[in-house]
Amino acid sequence: MPDDHPRPRSTWEEGRVPITLDRSSRTPLYVQLYECLSKAIHRGDIEAGTKLPTEFELIKQLGVSRVVVRQAYDALVRDGLVIRERGRGTFVRASNYGVFMGKLFSYKEELALSGEEPSTRLLQFRRELTPAQLTVDPLVVGTDFVNAQDPSCWHIERVRSINETSNVYQDTYLPACCLPGLDAYDFGQESLYHTLTTEYGMTPTRSHRHLYSELADDRMARLLGVKPESALLVLLNHTYDQEDRLIEVTTECYAGNSVSFEFDVSSSPIKLPRIA
Repeated sequence: MPDDHPRPRSTWEEGRVPITLDRSSRTPLYVQLYECLSKAIHRGDIEAGTKLPTEFELIKQLGVSRVVVRQAYDALVRDGLVIRERGRGTFVRASNYGVFMGKLFSYKEELALSGEEPSTRLLQFRRELTPAQLTVDPLVVGTDFVNAQDPSCWHIERVRSINETSNVYQDTYLPACCLPGLDAYDFGQESLYHTLTTEYGMTPTRSHRHLYSELADDRMARLLGVKPESALLVLLNHTYDQEDRLIEVTTECYAGNSVSFEFDVSSSPIKLPRIA
């Protein structure tokens, strides 16, 4: 069974995240503590995978009762911000993308559903010759993605962030022959899927996804704010429109300790061929 959180990326350092409790306020102390920790997690001041202090450590640090700390931690658990593990402690939970594994949304739609605030840094957007790895991709070969008369494609590189923290690198290729004038749009601000649907009549309807891991090279480490050779989760997407045409091939790279994939599986009867 996969973990709900990554292995600890960092440990709590007293004073690194300022916690101020106003004992003269009508707001209960546990609510104040919860709000301090919740805001720090959303800002990225406390990273995914960080082990939070024990109840005793916070009692000693803040001079509050055990009930105050426990109620604050309970609220963080209910909100899905942290997870408790018996014998190990309380950890900041990584963003869970498993709920979207079987559904096709744009990045902005996924984060809106998660209550997060996305931003995009456009690294490059240009027309270029279709790269060799795509021309031999079994899911590309035999499709109109690579056109004999126009073997070029649109290449978009972006880094997507949540609350100003780099979250995912996206490397996208689209068939240039089907999308004239695509470079008129700013995909640092605009939604690619929305543009494909409204401007070109190509609605993304299904995607074949391949999840694997690899190590971060120096460039990817800089873009995602991790150390070189850190583990990355890689999601390769082949996306098709309403006419079942291949319209997008995107590789997404996530820091392995900042995201988790959680989804349900169930058994179903499989009819096996009879062996004579």
